[in-house]
Amino acid sequence: QSHSHAGAALSVPLFRGSQTVGVLIVWPSPPPASSRSDNLNKNKEKQQPSIVKGPWSAQDKEQISRAANSISMALLMDNERNVARIQTDQFRVALADNLHQLKNPVQALRTFGK
Repeated sequence: QSHSHAGAALSVPLFRGSQTVGVLIVWPSPPPASSRSDNLNKNKEKQQPSIVKGPWSAQDKEQISRAANSISMALLMDNERNVARIQTDQFRVALADNLHQLKNPVQALRTFGK
């Protein structure tokens, strides 16, 4: 079932600094059938053009922009968490190697000291 604004999707690029990390694409949902028939009857009675041109009001666009900013921040935070986890794992391996190298000579001295 198609509606009058089919294909009127709104796309917002998601940025992290100067890098594009994705795109948020939003499609309008059709109004409920009862709303459509009520609106048609009202429009026939009034014969006035709609105030909102197209499916997106300024408020809709502002909310979508805020959602895009939130998603961008979440992607940034998730990426930073992954980088921190990788760095922590690398540090843990390096620390374990260094402690092992330090522990072996100390144990050797203890053994020879007995």
